[in-house]
Amino acid sequence: MDWNINDNNKFNIRYSLVKNKYSTSPSSSINPLSGSVYNRNTYGRTSEYAMYFESNRYFQEQNFSSVAAEWNHSFLSGRGNNMLRATYSHQNEPRSFVGDLFPTVDILKPLEDGTPAVYTSFGPDPFTYGNLRDVQTAVVTDEVSYLTGIHNFTLGAQYEFDKTKNGFMQGGAGYYVYNSWEDFVNNANPRAFAITYGNNEKHEQVYPSFNYMQGSLYLQDEMTLSERFKLALGLRAELPYYPSIAEYNYNKEFAEGWNDEEGNHHSIADGEGNTMYGMSTADMPKARVNLSPRLGFNWDLTGERKYIVRGGSGLYTGRLPFVWIVSTVGNSNCLQNQYINSNEETQIKFYQSPDEIIANNSDLLLTGDLPAPQSTTIMDKNLRMPQTWKSSLGFDAELPGGVKATVEGIYNKDLTSVAVTKLGIVQDDPIQLPGEPGERITWKSEGVVNSLGKAVTPYLITNTAKGNNGYYYSVTGQLMKDFKCGLNLMAAYTYSEGKNVTDGIGDQITSAYNTNAFGINGSNVHELGYSSYVTPHRVLFNAGWTWATGQHTTETVGLYYEGFNHCYIGGYSYTRYSYTMTSNVNGDGGSNSLAYIPTEAQLM
Repeated sequence: MDWNINDNNKFNIRYSLVKNKYSTSPSSSINPLSGSVYNRNTYGRTSEYAMYFESNRYFQEQNFSSVAAEWNHSFLSGRGNNMLRATYSHQNEPRSFVGDLFPTVDILKPLEDGTPAVYTSFGPDPFTYGNLRDVQTAVVTDEVSYLTGIHNFTLGAQYEFDKTKNGFMQGGAGYYVYNSWEDFVNNANPRAFAITYGNNEKHEQVYPSFNYMQGSLYLQDEMTLSERFKLALGLRAELPYYPSIAEYNYNKEFAEGWNDEEGNHHSIADGEGNTMYGMSTADMPKARVNLSPRLGFNWDLTGERKYIVRGGSGLYTGRLPFVWIVSTVGNSNCLQNQYINSNEETQIKFYQSPDEIIANNSDLLLTGDLPAPQSTTIMDKNLRMPQTWKSSLGFDAELPGGVKATVEGIYNKDLTSVAVTKLGIVQDDPIQLPGEPGERITWKSEGVVNSLGKAVTPYLITNTAKGNNGYYYSVTGQLMKDFKCGLNLMAAYTYSEGKNVTDGIGDQITSAYNTNAFGINGSNVHELGYSSYVTPHRVLFNAGWTWATGQHTTETVGLYYEGFNHCYIGGYSYTRYSYTMTSNVNGDGGSNSLAYIPTEAQLM
């Protein structure tokens, strides 16, 4: 609704609602079980050896609603304007599935060489039950602009509040793996079992939540230095704030260690010299101001708008995926816990629902002050948000015949990058594989265990070392021509290249670590690699024809073509090929190790 209150005041409000639902194949991951159960990359439930049931698939629902209201007030005879805007949005994305609730069941069938491979899988995949992304965002912006002489000043203030709720229970409906179909139908002990449950009296799911607030101030001066040259200077200051989560996310055993029956103390994060020394599951980054200066210009070379040089440069501050931050709450053994058993001799029997599993095995499901988690997520207290310096330079020209040409270059340099490091492991003796010219770093556990005797290897969200940051650049050429007959043509070509330490992919912090195959020394050594989402060569072509069908109506028909060279559609959209081994030789629990490819000269 638009409301013109009077000459100096205007108000508008709008509401939008989008609902979507689509079916997708099950995940190949076997978390929270270990890779020793079976190789999910080659022999998993989505491999060529397996056939999964319809119940193994899931529907990703996407519900998005938003409301925005804006008031504009003009003053000082139109030289000044005050814009006040308030917005609220709600992103609600649960998962649903076909059929009744049932545990995840993977049935194995050994190959001829004895390798266990998934034969079939049914029940919702291990990450569907209880899966939820729920983000509510409220933003209030007040912006004042004032025109005087050659200056057009803009001063603004903004406050943002985000509340993120995330449901993620690995194997929340129960997750069974059987050695054979016969074992399953005869109710033999499973090969492995896991379930995630709420840390409360009824073992009900608790949705981890996280609040994020940010205040911003910005000032810009757009100067018209002449009829042909404009210059804009600006500065943005942002202060992110993370409320304390210590009240409900402090795992005491992780931070303070534990004592055995004989009174001997075993250190975890309280052990000086440990890789996680001084850390806590309740750690949050410090609040610090991020300054982002920027400038831009537009230069009409002849005053005829035929030849224009334009460009800009500035610092931009990004954010982490909120789902990563929420994972610090979700897997700290505070709100929920996991029971995992890979010992066939002591396995529980099969039950058809999580309620039955819990009711018949409540003595195995620990609650209260729980042991230190094995693979929690820790936030670096000195973490800085990712920052990139972006620069662009473009030239627009009107060529003979009414052809419009554009050439533009973009260069981005990361100044602060964010990556994931696994703690609880240290470098071991290097290895040199047959046929390789050099050694590879290997990793081993540093021997830190919780009170259950399980190795503690948390993931740390931290910044990369200085100088080890990514970049991106691209060059684009474009030609456009509009004909009097109604025909319009456009052709463009872009060459680009980008490298980074991590692509930040996945809904789990483990995905960012386990899918990183940039270096031969494992995911703990942050090396630059080609960005998965950058297409080196991209061609666009568009042709349209518009003609009149009446006094006030027209018809348009168009043809659009996009071509680019990439590799294949993998688990995370388009991605590049990597030649890897079928296992991880580094011992860091990350992705399969890169294979050594000799050059032609080395083969000779």
